[in-house]
Formats: sequence, C-alpha cells, structure tokens
Amino acid sequence: MKKRKVLLISNVAFEKRSNNEKSSLNEVIENTDLKEDYKMVVFDLETSGRKKNSDILQLAAIVQENVFSVYVTPTQDVDKFASEINGLHNIGRELYLRNEKLLTLSMVDALQAFYAFLCKVGKSKKCILIAHNASFDISFF
Repeated sequence: MKKRKVLLISNVAFEKRSNNEKSSLNEVIENTDLKEDYKMVVFDLETSGRKKNSDILQLAAIVQENVFSVYVTPTQDVDKFASEINGLHNIGRELYLRNEKLLTLSMVDALQAFYAFLCKVGKSKKCILIAHNASFDISFF
C-alpha cells in the first residue's frame, strides 16, 4: 500500500453553530476560497449510543458525485435511543437497518475502506473533511 502524507492545515477551527445559525452545506462550500484547491468531503457517523465507548456502526461520506457508506460489525447492543434516531439495531453481532440485515465490516476494514475512498477522490485535489454533527462525532476519535 502506498503511503500518503497527512496534510495539516493551520488556522482551521472547530466551529459550533446554534440551531438558529444553520446554513446549508452548499452555502458553506460556495462561500469558501478553499473549494478551488480542495475537495470538500462531508462525513457522518452513526453509533450504538451516546457514550464514548459506544460502537461506530456506520461511516458515510459524500464528495461531489462520489458516495461512500460502510456498516461496522457491532460489538455491543445498540441502545434504544440511538436505534430510534438511526434505525439501526442488532441481534448479536448482526446489524439491521429496520428489518433489513446489513453487510458489515470490522472497524479496521471500514477505516481502511474509508482511507481508500479518500485516496481515490483526493487524486486531483487534497481533501478537507467536514463532519456532520461534529460536536457528537468528535467524542469517538
């Protein structure tokens, strides 16, 4: 596997907006000078609960027309609150979206697949990752 350098950009901050300050993703991307030099990759996680030790159950991302989504094999039960929000539940180590059994990967394989996706979409331009609901998701890293 070819090793890639990780680009760290200075002067980038985590910005939390109140519900009254929400703006569309397109508005954010269109109003930035970075769009000319970088690909904006929006990603989101679905988890088994609200605790820091909850499982990541889905990792999804989109950049322009490229979509990535992978489900992760659960190692613990999905709590009721999380299931009501994301529609995911488990029976043992099998994951379901509502009543449909899902194909899952180990967490390591899911992260490797995400890395491969980023390498593919980042061939022509470097990527900037934009987290959906980052204030929640950041606790899992």
